[in-house]
Amino acid sequence: MTSIIDIPIFGTEIHVSIAKTALDAVKQNKKLKHIKSYYKDWDNTNGGFIFDPERNIYGIILAEDACTGTIAHESFHATMYLLQMFGITMSDESEEAFAYMIGYLTNEVLKVKNKYHEKNN
Repeated sequence: MTSIIDIPIFGTEIHVSIAKTALDAVKQNKKLKHIKSYYKDWDNTNGGFIFDPERNIYGIILAEDACTGTIAHESFHATMYLLQMFGITMSDESEEAFAYMIGYLTNEVLKVKNKYHEKNN
């Protein structure tokens, strides 16, 4: 299952891809499977964040058994990358922006995962 989370404040979106394995999740998404990722061992993980800033494509990859902690973990990576890309670095003054974005992404990815399980159970 593939879904898109809109991030209008930054004019971008995050593709969420969920399948039986993380490798299957990468392969099923036409946009994400062509991203050259530094991470190569998709068979031995249940989540990941990949990106191609030149094409403005960002993705959270999940195996169907990924837990909420993994979703929050990958949401953290996505948040750090996106906010820093837009010039927002972690500090006391920006802490709330990072916290808000991590919470937002975690909740939105959980909704996608729940839809995946409803469809596949």
